[in-house]
Amino acid sequence: MKVALLNAHTAYSPGAMQDLGGLPTSEYYWSNKINHQLLNIITENHPNNTSAIIDTSNIKPYNKSLNYKAFFVRKNDYDIVVETHLNSAIAPLATGIEVLYGKGKLESKTLASCLAASLSKTIPLKLRHGKGVIERKNLYILKAMPCPSVIVEILFLSNKIDKLYLMFPRAAEIIANGLYDGIKTYISNKGDV
Repeated sequence: MKVALLNAHTAYSPGAMQDLGGLPTSEYYWSNKINHQLLNIITENHPNNTSAIIDTSNIKPYNKSLNYKAFFVRKNDYDIVVETHLNSAIAPLATGIEVLYGKGKLESKTLASCLAASLSKTIPLKLRHGKGVIERKNLYILKAMPCPSVIVEILFLSNKIDKLYLMFPRAAEIIANGLYDGIKTYISNKGDV
């Protein structure tokens, strides 16, 4: 199964920014780091797989980069799309894992459920809104993709406790393993392993 791993935002429009142990970090930085770990895991376990990271940092303006992501997924016939994000909120206590899927897209909902369940077993954060799966109707990436697609909001950079988790030396690798296990569960449920 070909997985398109989408980086959140871009290097020039990095999304949420937080100080992490004296180092400023961005949503884009962590998304890119987690996706590279995830691609390594996929490649290690499936050497002939043609999954890839889609990074649109060289495309401006930002809305044009979103169009390119959808075009690239269609052109290369990916089977699933996972875009990794780290949430941020005005409320400093907002915490937990959310996986968003497009309105009425049942396969995307199934993928979202597999990823949410796997991440909740992998990292010590609760699922938001019950099972951590949220239907969204107005997010372009979720509407535009021709295959099951999700946006994974792994934790809240705006929450002091959530962001402390990123200070663990292997945090990106652990998160990537959780994502991989969720993808694997989704694929095995479809019988495509």
